[in-house]
Amino acid sequence: MMPERLQRRRTRGWRLPPGARIVDRTTRFGSPFTVADAEAEGLTYPQLAVVELHANWLQGDGPDTYTVGARKLSRSWVLTHLHELRGLDLVCPCPPGTPCHADTLIAWSNRPPRQPKPRGAGPKPYLWPVLCDAPVTDLTTQGAVL
Repeated sequence: MMPERLQRRRTRGWRLPPGARIVDRTTRFGSPFTVADAEAEGLTYPQLAVVELHANWLQGDGPDTYTVGARKLSRSWVLTHLHELRGLDLVCPCPPGTPCHADTLIAWSNRPPRQPKPRGAGPKPYLWPVLCDAPVTDLTTQGAVL
């Protein structure tokens, strides 16, 4: 079963469910981009824009580290520790049904792991002598094969 995103509640009696991890801005997995900043820039769909900015940041756009308040958020740290989120439900304050950076983290952390290539696998190195022995067709200036 695929992990899902849950909404963090700040109501009395709410507890973090077992097998879940909080990934909001209070953690190192938080997004450095805010909906308020996107709204201030006049973006049409600010929440979606923020999620796209976060995904692009994980792919290498922008600086590696952002400072948000007193917290430093580092892309290289997130990518190094992404495996810790594998199989866990992720908790963020975003309402269900809205775009959220936790959806990106769920997708990225639950991708199939890369399989290392066995040694000796893959295409053989370029061998010029083998190609020199290949039959050659000669073309005349009109393009007819001789």
